[in-house]
Amino acid sequence: MIKRTFIDKFTTIIKGSKDNFGLNPIGALHYGDIVSRCLIHFDEAKIARFPSNARHILKLTNCSGIDKSSFNDSPVKGTAFIDRERATSFDVLAFRIPEFWDAGRGFDSTDDFWFVGKSAVSRHGANWFYAYDGKEWGTEIDDTGHTIPVEGVLSTETLISEYEKYSKGEKSLIIGRQHFDRGNENLEIDITEFVSAVLNGEYRNYGIGLSFSPSLEESTPEKTQYVGFFTNNTNTFFQPVVESRLNTSISDNRYNCYIGKENKLYFYAILGGVPTDLEEVPVCKVDGKDSPVFRQDTGVYYTKVKYTDSKEANTIHYDEWSNLKYEGETLENIEMEFVVLPKEGFFSMGELTAASEELEPSISGINDNEKIFQGDERTLKVIFRKKYSSEYNLVTNCQYRIYVKDGKREITVVDWDNIDTRGKFNTFKINSAEYLPAEYHIDIKAKIGNDVRIFKNKLAYTIVDNITNIKR
Repeated sequence: MIKRTFIDKFTTIIKGSKDNFGLNPIGALHYGDIVSRCLIHFDEAKIARFPSNARHILKLTNCSGIDKSSFNDSPVKGTAFIDRERATSFDVLAFRIPEFWDAGRGFDSTDDFWFVGKSAVSRHGANWFYAYDGKEWGTEIDDTGHTIPVEGVLSTETLISEYEKYSKGEKSLIIGRQHFDRGNENLEIDITEFVSAVLNGEYRNYGIGLSFSPSLEESTPEKTQYVGFFTNNTNTFFQPVVESRLNTSISDNRYNCYIGKENKLYFYAILGGVPTDLEEVPVCKVDGKDSPVFRQDTGVYYTKVKYTDSKEANTIHYDEWSNLKYEGETLENIEMEFVVLPKEGFFSMGELTAASEELEPSISGINDNEKIFQGDERTLKVIFRKKYSSEYNLVTNCQYRIYVKDGKREITVVDWDNIDTRGKFNTFKINSAEYLPAEYHIDIKAKIGNDVRIFKNKLAYTIVDNITNIKR
């Protein structure tokens, strides 16, 4: 399962400047005549509810296109009318910000085209010298033993020493690094260790800083080099997010339990229509014998069974679940059943065979071209039917992908992720609060027999904004 957490603060700080850029739609890193860094923050409260083995990726979309005609052009002269060009062949470092800061409300620099009035310029909030109004970025002890204020969140000396620690695999303020070849790649840095340390209370989450490597920040190229990323203030689709991949895929074998392989039998605790954890892990007996029970997700428990005797084929077996406690009440035991299928249905050896049936998926839970509001949570059911038939099959190896269209181009929002096998159906969930208002499309990929097939655009739907309050 993939969950998305939007960035709530993003600003650029420029060396030697007190200007704030907290409302600018672009976060820009520079080296050369200008040196700048980006500051990013996200709320970890939502992530704290995820399983501890989740993987977290910081994702920013590069503002530079891949079109050669625009990629090779120098951008318009900006701050202080310094000539700049897009950087290529460089590393971007992600480092832990050690203290609180304010994003501010600045948009432009005092040197950017303002001949009359400077209504979009602000010096309130974070900049190169201050974390917020009246609060400098910490202090350091210099070589002479004097206390000096820090600039740019981390001094160059600290960045160098922390980068050396990181390169040696030692504990460091640097939490990640990404190399850019052409310079138009999107930023995707694994911040799992940083998130885990925050959730474990090792330190507080004040956000993540981005910078070029210290050697580039100290270099003097002929033209100032820069790379830009969309911030949370962009009016485009490309808002930055923390993408969390949760290893919670469910593969329930109750209706495809085969001899000769390990099978999982799931138990779902649904109270008032909502998946809910019980006070204690349930107890399970399969055919009267105790079978260990594991918790996988909220209200989701499973046990494992394996049969090796072919005489068990096509026979009904029973699993009884007890110790079902909730809010001090002990609920009645629940008995369920499953059929063990012959191993030939799972194991196919010797001759290579093609898929015997042509299957076509359909998706229910959201109507095609339906408009849904941000905040809706939907469970989508994927049904694989045989062509020209009402019969359907359960496919145990299938995935979905969500994307938006920009002309003929497809922009991936959620890359291929597993579809659960729950009972007799394939299902996955969508929380529309994690997506921006736009029209979305879903592809399905399934392994059927010896083939891997992709079924294009099986569902199109639109998420619409349900905001009623207007900020002034």
